[in-house]
Amino acid sequence: LQAGEATPIYMYEEVSRQRMIETVPEARLVVILRNPTERAYSHYWHSRRRDKVVEGGFEAALDREDSRLVNASVKERRHYSYMDRGQYVEQLLPLEGSYGRDRLHVMLLEDLLKDRVASLEALFSFLGVDPAVAASLEAKWRMRRQDEYAPMSEETKKRLDEHFRPYNEQLGQWLGRDLSHWG
Repeated sequence: LQAGEATPIYMYEEVSRQRMIETVPEARLVVILRNPTERAYSHYWHSRRRDKVVEGGFEAALDREDSRLVNASVKERRHYSYMDRGQYVEQLLPLEGSYGRDRLHVMLLEDLLKDRVASLEALFSFLGVDPAVAASLEAKWRMRRQDEYAPMSEETKKRLDEHFRPYNEQLGQWLGRDLSHWG
């Protein structure tokens, strides 16, 4: 039986990772990562649309994140983990320890958007699917409409880029590629 399941929370929540390991110990995992600064801001706006945002805007939400996550429920962690969820290497290492590096395929969203065919060929090879199928999917590819919201302030972007820099450096070493363009 071959099946798939997708949700970004599985990688982040320890409870979900543990359940995954117990339920599907032989799984092959595909992870698509986005620039964590952009991901944090998008997460904020997504939460805001669901009325899950602290007053004071994005910067106030960032300022309160650590204190909000200390005793947060799983549900609260999903809504208020703007920076924490972008520390990708901290989530990938436990998966690597449980599944092995050879069963993790990590893609960058920017690569998928820039060269879909090559990205899908690599993915299909990892999954044991004929990579030639990727070219035929190119014509059927549709991107969801990107949500529009106010641009992030340069000061906040700089703050987040600085926060994520050591995590991105570790991730870049783990992936074997330069991620300095992420900030």
